[in-house]
Amino acid sequence: MTQKGKTADAVNGIALTSEQVEQILKQNESLIKRLDELEQQKQPLSFEERIELFQHQQQIIGHLNKFQETQKIISLASTTVKEKTESGDFEAKIYSLALNSTNGEKKSIFNITNPLIISKVLDSVLLEIDTKVEALKSELTF
Repeated sequence: MTQKGKTADAVNGIALTSEQVEQILKQNESLIKRLDELEQQKQPLSFEERIELFQHQQQIIGHLNKFQETQKIISLASTTVKEKTESGDFEAKIYSLALNSTNGEKKSIFNITNPLIISKVLDSVLLEIDTKVEALKSELTF
């Protein structure tokens, strides 16, 4: 007890549940782990470690380039399809979206030509690619 019989919580005006305390402890552990990682990064790397780091960074850059190229292609296709959708031209067959089986023989399972559906699928794929591009960018250390 502190200050004339009041608990520390009553004095500070803070009451935490056990779940909140657990969450704070987990957050604290995570921050300590991240600090340890940062401290290790400060230490000079051996020649082999540097080579390994640069090779890893090159792989990330390679993946990033592929995703960014795909991002441009899908974005252009999405814009074209949206233009057709906005003009009300649902019969325009500028693109088709197909699902093919690659199990032994290559055959088409279904084929969609409706620009509205294609636009929604492309937007969904583009969102996933955008997320992956940002993750790869954050993984680069230099």
